[in-house]
Amino acid sequence: MIEEVSSTHGRFEITRNGYRAAVLFGADDYDAIFETIAVLSDTLLLEAHKRGLEGHQEGDTLGAEELRQAMIRSGRRVVAK
Repeated sequence: MIEEVSSTHGRFEITRNGYRAAVLFGADDYDAIFETIAVLSDTLLLEAHKRGLEGHQEGDTLGAEELRQAMIRSGRRVVAK
């Protein structure tokens, strides 16, 4: 069961006396759920995410080299090509 949920993003509902008592799903899915909750709970982060999506939809994107140069300018460590 563990191999299946971790490789397929599926889940198993575990019952007790015919009622759902627990759910087994992969750790990556668990982490994703809590990340989503954190983003949705943080209004500033959610607004920044929405602005980023809007910018992307409007074509406000960078190519790989433009992104690399922007990261260098901002002092970020960049792995050599």
